[in-house]
Amino acid sequence: MKNRVAIQHVTPQVECGRYAAKAVVGDDVIVGADLLREGHELLAAVIRFRGPEDRRWREAPLRLDANDRWYGSFHVDRMGPWRYSVAGWTDHYGTWLDGLRKKHADGQSDLALELEAGAQLLERRKVPRAERAVADETVEALRNGAVLEEKVAA
Repeated sequence: MKNRVAIQHVTPQVECGRYAAKAVVGDDVIVGADLLREGHELLAAVIRFRGPEDRRWREAPLRLDANDRWYGSFHVDRMGPWRYSVAGWTDHYGTWLDGLRKKHADGQSDLALELEAGAQLLERRKVPRAERAVADETVEALRNGAVLEEKVAA
């Protein structure tokens, strides 16, 4: 199955994007969008935004509100044209973690395959250098923790 995320009804927009939405310096621009995908996997999403004369895009998280509608915001700190877009993707780690927690809460005791899958996900994940040690410790705990509760907690 293709890993597709549909992003629809992004707000704010004026006349389907024909005209610029307006904001005042000091405002927080609240961005909303409908994000959909096939299947049961969890989604993650961000607003990518750039102010006048910015060379790099910055990101702010979007949070699920209700019924596939996601919201987030960014702060306008100077005058000029601002640009923003919405990006969404399948959250493989979040989906794995949600499944592991549900199985553990259900009382399943043989979670060796799930724990190994989580360790592999963390090993493949791009983690900032400052956080790599924590990720490595978590992988070690998932594989070699003494008690199941410790492994799930990791």
